[in-house]
Amino acid sequence: MRASFFVVGSKVRRNPDIIKRMNQEGHTIGVHHFNHVSSWVLSPFQLRKQLDLTEKAIMACTNEQVIFYRPPWGHFNIFTPLLSKRFKVIMWSGIFGDWKVENCKKSLLPALRTFTESGSILLLHDCGETLGADKEAPRYMLEALEAYLAESKSKGTSFITLKDLNEFKGTV
Repeated sequence: MRASFFVVGSKVRRNPDIIKRMNQEGHTIGVHHFNHVSSWVLSPFQLRKQLDLTEKAIMACTNEQVIFYRPPWGHFNIFTPLLSKRFKVIMWSGIFGDWKVENCKKSLLPALRTFTESGSILLLHDCGETLGADKEAPRYMLEALEAYLAESKSKGTSFITLKDLNEFKGTV
């Protein structure tokens, strides 16, 4: 199964082989910022730098144009629409608090099951190092995700990447 990943540029630079592998496996890779920092606290110059550095880091690994952007926490500032206009800004249909172990254990799988509408974008996190996150949360998120994907597959649900959707529709 392929997915769409919004990556932090500083981590791309530290782990280029992971990004290359993701790209080779057909995953979509988008900008999330160079550092996991909210747009609320960034000047226009700082925001542009976050976008540019991350885009360049991704392109150095994939040799492909970056199409998508999701700002950390979904935060925009007054300059975001102008400075991010070269990207398709993607938000989400469902966000689950999966950065907390307790949420992953108690409510993540039931919450994922509620999203049955075609075109839903489910936001999950693979890092427990962000401020406010539990370090072990990604492990529990993956357990719930594995169960959800197995159930979904048995029901005939198909999943596509944002790039696939973009090519299918001509736009997202």
